[in-house]
Amino acid sequence: MPDLNSKVTLQQKSLKLQLEAINPQKAGVHPLLIQRSSQANFASTELERRQIIQLLQAACCAPSSHNSQPWYFIVVTNGAGREEIGVEVRHCRPLLRLHHEYPDRDIDLDVWRVDTFTGEPQALDGQALRWCSLADLPRAQLLPADVPVITALRLPERMTALRGDGHEVLACEEFAGGGLPPRQPSGERLRGALCASLRQARTAAAGGAEFIVFTLPQPPVELAAACRLLNLPVFASGLELSAAQAAGAVGISQL
Repeated sequence: MPDLNSKVTLQQKSLKLQLEAINPQKAGVHPLLIQRSSQANFASTELERRQIIQLLQAACCAPSSHNSQPWYFIVVTNGAGREEIGVEVRHCRPLLRLHHEYPDRDIDLDVWRVDTFTGEPQALDGQALRWCSLADLPRAQLLPADVPVITALRLPERMTALRGDGHEVLACEEFAGGGLPPRQPSGERLRGALCASLRQARTAAAGGAEFIVFTLPQPPVELAAACRLLNLPVFASGLELSAAQAAGAVGISQL
């Protein structure tokens, strides 16, 4: 019989083979994850019940920290938009993704811009509902997690100039050490920071930058992580608009 050391060595070799077998680089999975994009043009054909169950079973296999599985799923078969505000979304596109920390909980927001819909918006679920212009949104007294969403709505999808209608982009150094006075929510220009790295972006965010414009290209995975960490609208460099928005950015830089 093999001794204990031999048994441990065999187990290590077996584990190594198992890890190599599921290596995403070798399996060809990694390129697929990098190149994925979100689609918002949905087919009108309803899924069969067995297909929905298969999708939920696959989703339950997703990894989570400490195997906590902190998710829940809602299957909508008759239109959530119709149930809550009386409309049916016909076309939408990503606006931004962000992570916000409250004292008692953390939330992840995946926000989409609705371009076309049918029906007349109305409060059907007991929620407050009113139309706001972009100029009125900063004074609408929304929750803190909504502030970056309001900022994103006021920004273009393509950043083509350092100074535009309602915004300006400054060097990241200007936000270091609190050198800029706080901007008053009275319709003044939004102030963004030109940053070459995530480290610079975090410094600018702490100094009062309201959005980040990256000057160097980033892989989609790193861009997605930056969007989550910064909790601000981000403009990507070196990517197509669809790829940048799929990673959580509000748009792309063409400076």
